[in-house]
Amino acid sequence: MAELFGLPVIQRAFIAVLLAGAFLPLAGTFTILTETSFLSAGLAHIAFAGVAIGYAFKTNPLISALAVTVVSAYFLWMVSERTHGKYEQTLSILFSFFMALGIIFFGLSKSYTADAISYLFGSPLASTGADVMLLFGALVAYSIFVVIYRRELFHMVFSSELALAAGINVSVFRLLFFLFTALSVVLSMKAVGALVVFGLMVIPPSVSQRFSKHFNQMVLGSVFVGIFSALTGFIISLFLDIPVGASVVVVATILYFISVTVRK
Repeated sequence: MAELFGLPVIQRAFIAVLLAGAFLPLAGTFTILTETSFLSAGLAHIAFAGVAIGYAFKTNPLISALAVTVVSAYFLWMVSERTHGKYEQTLSILFSFFMALGIIFFGLSKSYTADAISYLFGSPLASTGADVMLLFGALVAYSIFVVIYRRELFHMVFSSELALAAGINVSVFRLLFFLFTALSVVLSMKAVGALVVFGLMVIPPSVSQRFSKHFNQMVLGSVFVGIFSALTGFIISLFLDIPVGASVVVVATILYFISVTVRK
């Protein structure tokens, strides 16, 4: 095992999984508190369709996924602004539309390879230095945003009316929340896979919520559970030669059931 961690490819994969294990729960905390967790599931499937579009047009799949997902997140924000926060129906339609597009483009593409599948199930060993740096930069930016605006975020997640009364621009913060969620989904896909992104956004915050007494504690707890799940899942995946993303989510789920048993 020690010899494996001496390999640069394993080191990059390990860092990528840990970063995803921190970023996704951090973003997911706000989807849990605002009861919008379906947003992350929808964006994950939209992002995978973006990967398919990239392969079909022979462009960088990460860039195409980022473009499609960010534009979709922006469109969902516009819908939420016009419908007083209700965008679930539009998200369901976009979810179905982009999955259909993804299937069509994969069918048309002649480069339907294991590289494309890696975005679905995760392939941290394929992570490049640029992938890791992008993920790290986005995580740092979001962390700074959360630290600086934690008071505003606290007001927003518990009451939009309270936030408006406090003079907070709820519309702008909601847009930033949508965009950061899109970033976390797309940049983590290669490390853990689109199919398990949703699990990492929901399960660690759910564990943390059961033990947290205040907002800051839940945010930090979510990140801690996510990193622990990522670390443990990565090591298990090396031992058993199984997909990393699935292993990480299984570990997180076990922690959730333990938390349910302990905190009745």
